[in-house]
Amino acid sequence: MFPPPASSRVVPANAARIPPMNTAGHTVVADVRALEPDFEVLRELGRGTMGVVLLARRRDTGRLVAIKILHPAAGDARDAEARVEREAQTVGRMRHPNIVRHDEMRRLPNGGIALIMQYVAGETLASVLRRTPRLSPEIAGNVLRDIGLA
Repeated sequence: MFPPPASSRVVPANAARIPPMNTAGHTVVADVRALEPDFEVLRELGRGTMGVVLLARRRDTGRLVAIKILHPAAGDARDAEARVEREAQTVGRMRHPNIVRHDEMRRLPNGGIALIMQYVAGETLASVLRRTPRLSPEIAGNVLRDIGLA
């Protein structure tokens, strides 16, 4: 596993100050509020065109989890929702050290979906490749082996 990145944005406990999504006017504020009874959101891990990933702590167990919030899909929302649900169910049944465990899927009041997943500390492969575009043969081999074993 790669070490965690040096910087990351912190998501305040007060959901009113969480940075909004810039896609289709959707914000994560309402999503976080919907999850607050069960999770303490600690910080944002990343964001993209499909949504945002947050680091949170389960209130019942104290365990750290990653929550991927997928904002309501534009266009054919039913197909997108069904695809995400199938993927979450399939990955949820898998158990392998190189596959992130999916614990549950929740439908959010605004129509979005929250995937509650195992939190794995570290840096993404994309981030490593931006910093070091040419990996040593040993590291590249390890990465390919781990992907193949999944």
